[in-house]
Amino acid sequence: MFELTYSSFAGPDLRKKDILEIERVSILHNSINDITGCLVCHNNEFVQILEGSESLVKELYAKITRDDRHRGICSVFSGPIEERQFKDWRMIYNHLSLQKHKMYNGFLFEQNLKSLCNLTKPKTRGSHIFWNSVAELTNI
Repeated sequence: MFELTYSSFAGPDLRKKDILEIERVSILHNSINDITGCLVCHNNEFVQILEGSESLVKELYAKITRDDRHRGICSVFSGPIEERQFKDWRMIYNHLSLQKHKMYNGFLFEQNLKSLCNLTKPKTRGSHIFWNSVAELTNI
């Protein structure tokens, strides 16, 4: 088993329809290839951890690095793991409009991230780096 954590910024032309397409394709691809993990997007920044077979995770990351919807992609950790930290997760995305998110849910979203970061007890170096990176997205 292998994990890889990376960060990136949304490309300048990324739209909601693009994120929905990423979600659709990712759920299918990750299910077929037994890849799990977590993706957090906040203020046009992404942090993601991927788990699965080393060859498939590296193949997926290489594909992500060629995707124009991401900028400034940086692998922050990769290495072997004994067990998955996100065994039941494939892909999550908040479907609220940006305006509604800012008006009502922006604060709740950040508070939920803070709680999640504080309550999570990472078991691997990659998941520890992932949660620290998520905390930095909201200046926790």
